[in-house]
Amino acid sequence: MGARAGAATRPDEQPDRATRPPRIVHLGALRAPGRGRVSQKTLIVAADVTVLLVSFALAFLLWSAVTEPTAASERLHVRLAAASLPMWVLAMARTGLYRSRRITTPGDELRRLGHAVVFGTIASAMVPFLVGSLAARGWLISMALVTFPLLVLERQIVRGVVQRQRRRGVGLRPVVLVGGEEEGLDLRLRFTARPILGYDVVGTVDPDHTSVTDVLAAVAATGANGVVIATTEIAHELSNRLARELTDRGIHVELSSSLRGIDHRRLTVECIGDFPFVYVEPVHRTGWRVVAKRLFDMTLAGVVLTAAAPTLLLAALAIKLDSRGPVLFRQERVGRDGRPFRVLKLRTMVADAEARLGEVLALNEADGPLFKVREDPRITRTGRVLRKCSLDELPQLWNILRGEMSLVGPRPALPRELAGWTPQVHERLRVRPGLTGMWQVHGRAETDFEEYVRYDLYYVDNWSLATDAAILFRTIPAVVLGRGAY
Repeated sequence: MGARAGAATRPDEQPDRATRPPRIVHLGALRAPGRGRVSQKTLIVAADVTVLLVSFALAFLLWSAVTEPTAASERLHVRLAAASLPMWVLAMARTGLYRSRRITTPGDELRRLGHAVVFGTIASAMVPFLVGSLAARGWLISMALVTFPLLVLERQIVRGVVQRQRRRGVGLRPVVLVGGEEEGLDLRLRFTARPILGYDVVGTVDPDHTSVTDVLAAVAATGANGVVIATTEIAHELSNRLARELTDRGIHVELSSSLRGIDHRRLTVECIGDFPFVYVEPVHRTGWRVVAKRLFDMTLAGVVLTAAAPTLLLAALAIKLDSRGPVLFRQERVGRDGRPFRVLKLRTMVADAEARLGEVLALNEADGPLFKVREDPRITRTGRVLRKCSLDELPQLWNILRGEMSLVGPRPALPRELAGWTPQVHERLRVRPGLTGMWQVHGRAETDFEEYVRYDLYYVDNWSLATDAAILFRTIPAVVLGRGAY
């Protein structure tokens, strides 16, 4: 929207209070700025230092076991490790690992951890020159190889702890939201619904006929340390002035974007003349990346299917002993470009489940065209166990080998679901359906149809090999932690 037609008053003007329309300011409870943020950062730094010390000790033991150094060399490298520790912490700080706005996703954190390990290793190699010695290359290599996976594991644990704290309202950043209409309401609802994002909207300022003074007053009244501006609801002159004056006062300023469903890693800020522009990198769905994805699908599907053969045999025996009917369940699904195919699953329901669908339609707990029943009476005892562990989906590895599915992609839809799709939802058919995907690892059965569509379209619009790797990495804990299907 940019500059609003109704906002005729210039932001640098102060109209007469008698003629000025009343501004709307919604204030939350007064609270201390950044409640819990210091303790969270202290926790993260302490965890990093602990893991670094453990990593250095393990690397030293590994190097000593392989090279059998002299006592003097051992003492030297112990001192070098101690001297390198502050440099490693500094490297992690310089790569943004202690700033929440720099590590919004696990992928960002993983990339920055890699950079920090490289910089820390280089720093460790430079320390000996300051004392006129030379570090062993094996010690440096051992340090890098041991430190990186341990830091990744530790950061995953810390991220989970921080998210649990945020769900309890601890460690949220108090912010004032400038925006009171469609985008402002959407932002407020998102921050409220997803506290793990780290924002607590303690005040809302309607942008119509407001000024920097009004926003500053709201910040002071709420104890907020940041301002989020819904840019589609505010004149660009006012947004520029807010950004300048608020940052000069040490207040964090964040501007929303009208872009939705585009991965931030595809965005590059460029300067054209004196104006900042955002360039959107295209998604490459052809060439070597597609070939690499297909080869990876076939290789991993073949390996897992072979390794899971004993499990499949035991599951087949349990299915046969539990209820009458075939072991495998075949069902028509919609694949890439709308082509139908027969998906394979271990049977988890009674043999005549499809014929009895009408009996349970009234029990549907999902919205939109989806159909989900948590306590479906057609599910067998063995089927509940198989679904809980997602073992019923293992035969779909054969669909992957046949080229009908991929390891990662949108959920394969039923033909009857397409009747309730909008043209936008049909965009998810541009890629092969997947055994797992963004929808499965983020919410599985707990998400509603809107979230289900949003995750699938986000994947289709931002696909990359790195995205596939990240989803596969998160699939195992999503299943192990019990968020199975129903």
